[in-house]
Amino acid sequence: METKDLGKIWFRDRGTWAWDTDYEALDYVISGEDGNGYISRVPCRNIVPGTDDNIWVIASRSGENGESIIRHKITYSSSDTTVSGMAWDHLHVFPGMPSLAFSLASNPLDGKEHQIIIIFETPADLSNFSLSADSKLLWAKGINLGSHLKPSTKYILDINSSSMIALFSVDSGSPGSRRMVTVTDVAIPIGTSYQIRLFTDTVPELVDFDSDDSTIATVDSNGIIKGIATGEATVTVNWAGQTREISVHVGSEVYDRTSLPSQDRAIDEIEIINPVDSLEVGDEVALYAVGISNTMIPKYDVAYYNPIKFITSNPTVAQVVFGTLMAVGIGSCTITATDPNGGASTSFNLTVIAKQEPLVTTEETYIPSIDNTGATDVTVEIAEALAYAETNGYKKISFPEGTYLMNGDNRPNGVAISLPSNMIIDFNGSEIHFEEGSATTSGYTMFRISDKTNVWLLNAHFYGENYGRATVIKKEGDRTLTIGGMSKNIHIENCTFAWSPGFNVGIDYTRNHISSFRPNSKVAGSVEAGGLGANGEPIDANGTWRMADFTSINLTSGGWVVGEFQGYQNAYMRSRLYDICFYDNNKQFLFRKRNCYTYQRYEFPSGVTPKYCKIAFFQTDEPTGYDGDYYSFTMIVDRYSPKDVYFTNCIFRNAVSTGLSPQGGEHVVVDRCTFIDNGYQDPYSHIDWEDGRQSAQGCIVKNCVFRREQLTSTYNCQVINGYCRNVTLHDNIFYRSTVRAGDESTMQRCFHNTFEGGQAPSITGKMDSVFAGNLLDVSPIVRDGLAGTHTVNVDNEVIT
Repeated sequence: METKDLGKIWFRDRGTWAWDTDYEALDYVISGEDGNGYISRVPCRNIVPGTDDNIWVIASRSGENGESIIRHKITYSSSDTTVSGMAWDHLHVFPGMPSLAFSLASNPLDGKEHQIIIIFETPADLSNFSLSADSKLLWAKGINLGSHLKPSTKYILDINSSSMIALFSVDSGSPGSRRMVTVTDVAIPIGTSYQIRLFTDTVPELVDFDSDDSTIATVDSNGIIKGIATGEATVTVNWAGQTREISVHVGSEVYDRTSLPSQDRAIDEIEIINPVDSLEVGDEVALYAVGISNTMIPKYDVAYYNPIKFITSNPTVAQVVFGTLMAVGIGSCTITATDPNGGASTSFNLTVIAKQEPLVTTEETYIPSIDNTGATDVTVEIAEALAYAETNGYKKISFPEGTYLMNGDNRPNGVAISLPSNMIIDFNGSEIHFEEGSATTSGYTMFRISDKTNVWLLNAHFYGENYGRATVIKKEGDRTLTIGGMSKNIHIENCTFAWSPGFNVGIDYTRNHISSFRPNSKVAGSVEAGGLGANGEPIDANGTWRMADFTSINLTSGGWVVGEFQGYQNAYMRSRLYDICFYDNNKQFLFRKRNCYTYQRYEFPSGVTPKYCKIAFFQTDEPTGYDGDYYSFTMIVDRYSPKDVYFTNCIFRNAVSTGLSPQGGEHVVVDRCTFIDNGYQDPYSHIDWEDGRQSAQGCIVKNCVFRREQLTSTYNCQVINGYCRNVTLHDNIFYRSTVRAGDESTMQRCFHNTFEGGQAPSITGKMDSVFAGNLLDVSPIVRDGLAGTHTVNVDNEVIT
């Protein structure tokens, strides 16, 4: 695209005009002569406002409230034949409330639609604005408000903000014909929807969609396909004389038609590791299921490939797409996991309820009095207001809208400010800026949610460390918000997290390291052949290995987790399935749990407090050593990790290390969020599960936009699946950003995403991973994981 720069528009308030004062272009003054407001066109000195229209232009008249405007004609140079037919009608700007109106000529000489791009040079992304009904605009910082502009149309942008607009430019349409590209094959279950993705050269308003068989699949004017009944239909996409056909395959589950690798063994039993009994409409869960062969040795091993097919009894209530359970309507249904060859199945019942919104009365709301002028550090005032609301039983604290200045040095007692349980914390669109202090260089967290339940943090826009200083400081330990402990049901909505020297937001876990078990070593117990019976007794079992000795435990969280780093070579522990028996203080049997999944947290039965345990696991060869890096054959631990954490409609941008770091957390859902230019230094990431040690699991990332705008390296702006388990990424847009999977991540489901900008996603096939139905402009890097596992790689389309 060709771009025409219209110049910098930035007015500075210089107060009352004075003699012998040097004024720069675009300075705003109040005249002492007539009381009117003026803006300088050029640098000047001792030129009385109102006496020379070439020097000063009137901006507001005395007695008006500042809403009058400057009319300043700007047109393109006629020598620019590409866009000379486009002209700005009026440019309206006044201090504190800039607005812009412009129109397109009836017949732009290039005959194409155009874009307006607005770049802001302040740390704040403006959130309080209004557009005319037919406006189609694009924020160059990555917030997409529309796309192309139409000729003979007037567009108006009004921005109610103290932040000033810095630069305007117009992009002409691309020369030559435009592309219209999308996937050509889509597989969806009955009742589910698929959003047709188009690369950016198209104008969405001018695209038509049609289905040749609406009894199988429908498509609406926005390009959303919905599966109606089992069968195949063709959806046609038409734009500017171009036609694209999409084959839509609708079945009871997407695996019904995909070309899967051959199954390695007969399945006798299926274990659903994390069934759920209730979800709210719109929620999703990444399911775990394991195929078990009782006739093969070992009965379970990661070297074997056994996809599990999920079927819903009522697709209007819930669906499953590539193992991802989606609650879509109120009601009840049964979710069945089955062997595709029909060898075994198991089910659970699910009830879907309406989305639960907290109800709070005026009497239950506390409105503190806060100095929000931005001139005073209000760190202590915010902390005290939160503590007061919690102590007095308020259900909501509503902070006055404003601009707050906080400092890590002034946190009470030098610790993070705690957000209370059972509380709505609403900042009402306020900006919260962090001032650099001595705590910055040592690493600090400003806000923390730890061991809390039912917390809503709403409408807050956080900017760390004075905006531009963040990339200079580069302190990974600095965090705006950390969620940790056994926190549950945490909602972060309509918030901005920007310019942290380290992580914008982190999710931590706490691991109480109870017992390590190292086979055939001098420092711990050994293993022996055989399994564990129904009463904890040793039994003969081929392809099964058990602890030879009782292992002492002291678990305090009411549950247990087994696992840590497992070997994938030679005879290290390879199976991710185990049986465990628990015993009392006298080593008397208490209970057995069969077919457990490593890293999954399980609860003890009520009233039971075990003191000893034994573990049996399944693999062909006897373990002969241990992991040389982490020394552990296996670990039995308490794990305190947040659960049910939701980020909705948030912005994560310009974090030096990582925008969002879920090092722990079960069922973390990131929905309709925008990630921009995160990762100036290692690990260079928008989202990073790398340090989770697989305590981060069951995460969903959907309907998000990941963008690299100003950063230049292909290492910047990654989504890193390092040590996570069972992560789903679907219906996201990656622009000059990518996904990179590590060897320790397992069960990755990456489907229905768009990758644009030349960045190839890297997918590692650990434990039945899926890469399906994605639209790309460069071929993905797909490689099988260790121990012979596979990736389902189907229905992807690469447009070169």
